[in-house]
Amino acid sequence: CSVTGSVETNRKRARTIMQGKLDVFYKGEDSDIVKNRKAAEWRKQDKRKKAKDILEKKSLNKVRKQTPESV
Repeated sequence: CSVTGSVETNRKRARTIMQGKLDVFYKGEDSDIVKNRKAAEWRKQDKRKKAKDILEKKSLNKVRKQTPESV
């Protein structure tokens, strides 16, 4: 893992990455890393859903404004 130019910094980062992987290996679904990933994925899906709903509402309003209303 050579992220930076410093050997010491690379070693620290490698240790944290290895600790995280071991945590996932031993704890599985109860690991904090897995929980954070799932929460992030849920937030991302929720954000996509909200954006899709907003876009749909905007397009419906646009269509309504373009069609003449016969009263």
